[in-house]
Amino acid sequence: MLRSVWRGRIGEPKNSRSKAPVPLISQLEAILERHREANGNRNSGPIFANGAGKAFDLDSIYRRQMREPLRQVGIEWEG
Repeated sequence: MLRSVWRGRIGEPKNSRSKAPVPLISQLEAILERHREANGNRNSGPIFANGAGKAFDLDSIYRRQMREPLRQVGIEWEG
């Protein structure tokens, strides 16, 4: 099942490009496979889940923890 999640809203990916597989380098594929195995070999749900089992909200993490450190080093958040 393909889905998009943004700020807690779950929906369909916007277009066919969003639904397309993402090519991975073999090193990243191995790391993600180990992560999946360490989390019970789930084949569905978010890859990186929070304590409630929901997808991490990267925008929220940015607002709470990353905004100021990134600003201090001159990196602009693209969201």
